[in-house]
Amino acid sequence: MLPVATFAESLENFLDAASTFFSSLAAISWSLLGWALLFYTLMILVRSRAWQNTLKAAYPTERVPYSGIAASNIAGFGVNAILPARIGDAVKVVLAKETIERSSFAAIFSSFLVQGIFDTVVGLLLVLFVLSRGLVPPLPELPNISAFDLSFWAANPTLLAVACALTALVVLVLLWWIGRHVRNFMVHLKQGAIILTTPRRFIREVVSWQALGWVFRLASVWLMLAAFNVETGFEPALVATSVQTVSQIVPFTPGGAGAQQALLVAAFADSPDPTAELLSYSVGQQVTIVVWGALLAFAAVLIVFRTVDWRSILGSARERKAER
Repeated sequence: MLPVATFAESLENFLDAASTFFSSLAAISWSLLGWALLFYTLMILVRSRAWQNTLKAAYPTERVPYSGIAASNIAGFGVNAILPARIGDAVKVVLAKETIERSSFAAIFSSFLVQGIFDTVVGLLLVLFVLSRGLVPPLPELPNISAFDLSFWAANPTLLAVACALTALVVLVLLWWIGRHVRNFMVHLKQGAIILTTPRRFIREVVSWQALGWVFRLASVWLMLAAFNVETGFEPALVATSVQTVSQIVPFTPGGAGAQQALLVAAFADSPDPTAELLSYSVGQQVTIVVWGALLAFAAVLIVFRTVDWRSILGSARERKAER
């Protein structure tokens, strides 16, 4: 019954925070919120350029339209904000394949993983930052925080190890099976990551754009804090960004909802801002990103793919595969 109780408590705290947010709408600076959303959108767009450059290296003789890659990325971000388990990442891969003739899912998938190299490095640095500053509860206290995403695994480290091992095993078996049954699978996997064979090009055309994306993300968080009347500055923005990163490590909930609220209160424990304002910010920025992300995703898919019917997009992919 412990996991159920923990989840119920986490959900109750999130709903309380949501109530605090909706009761303080009048205090929000809508102009600052608009600027925050602008930088959030720019973050997605520059990251899309990095992915496009990775795909152009994989398909030098094919047309890799930026509009299609950007629309795929925007749609994926929108889905990730609404659904758990990073389902939006699969959406990105499926839609990106639709934009490139004679492309394969294996190559698109591996090109997407290439983007994770720099993000993983930055994410680890952010996690180390909050840990070194003591801005998140120490490991012995994690089972006691009201965030199901983190407290459940912290209270069951053996189960976490088993889950990680089983996940890794399933992925390896799946890759082995696909490699045995799908023609040229490994060749396509290597094709998607071909840009890694030219480190200078990888840094110039991928890492540089991703680094700019992180700058825009930090600026967006900074402006979000200001919009919700929370302490602003480089360090608070860095702390809030770090908390977002930590809360999304095990995405049981969309955007790490629940874990993010608990960690923010802990991280800003010494802040002059009252808990109510922190909770209002944490829920408010999530609600804002969900709504904005959904609107962007709808518009991007409609403009670029001329439809929002996912079945027709997938159907056209199957038809082209059958023709080949």
